[in-house]
Amino acid sequence: SVRIDTINRFLKASNDLNGTSKDCPFKFDGIENVRRCKKVVVTGPVGVGKTTILTEICKHLDGKLKYKLVPEYIDVLPDATERLAKYLKAEISSYEFQRYVSVYYIQYLEQIAKDITEDTVLIFERVPDDALWCFIRMDQMKGLISPREHQQLSQLIAKMNDYFNLPCYTKTPNQSALIIKSDELSVNAKVASDFIIDSSYSKIVIGLFNDVKICYDRVLKRARPGEDSYNFNGIFMFNQCYANMYKNLMFA
Repeated sequence: SVRIDTINRFLKASNDLNGTSKDCPFKFDGIENVRRCKKVVVTGPVGVGKTTILTEICKHLDGKLKYKLVPEYIDVLPDATERLAKYLKAEISSYEFQRYVSVYYIQYLEQIAKDITEDTVLIFERVPDDALWCFIRMDQMKGLISPREHQQLSQLIAKMNDYFNLPCYTKTPNQSALIIKSDELSVNAKVASDFIIDSSYSKIVIGLFNDVKICYDRVLKRARPGEDSYNFNGIFMFNQCYANMYKNLMFA
């Protein structure tokens, strides 16, 4: 699980440099390979089908390039399902949960860094910026995150984006985006994989969207523990946040 000392070590190191250095203060073996390698994020609202299409994308990429997956915390951390359920039921604070999710990426990148080279393509299922643009934003609108907590999370994620050279959802050098409707799995996966293979950009965003009802029905069907807290209006709000994010990506 994400330990508080992991968070504090990173925050202390980044604060010592005042966020001005291009060198990552959170040192571990292979960090330069993490910084230099090509990165792809497959993202989209809750229930849009990220994991399903990502599995198909990887089938197209097999044998064509070297890649490493960075799955969501829910598929890796042993206490993730329990924490998600507690967060959705307001048993732990939004700030505590969002910091837990954000720092997961530090731990996971440290874990896989020794297994990659700068020629590896890192494929993320969501990135820390998803929290800022959607999950934290929604909690802020609900009054669940204070301005001070929002500022702290924003600073943490901005430093992570910088130090690890991650895809993000603002105007950023050498980044491109492809926005597709997740309604035809085989076609979508082929289009996305071709875009990844052919693109010369070092960072790529594959943004998925679909109708609110389809996303909501998928959430109900998978019945993930804790997600019974999501209602139709909540899924609608997620879709709106991602729509605004995509608009910013395409027109920044």
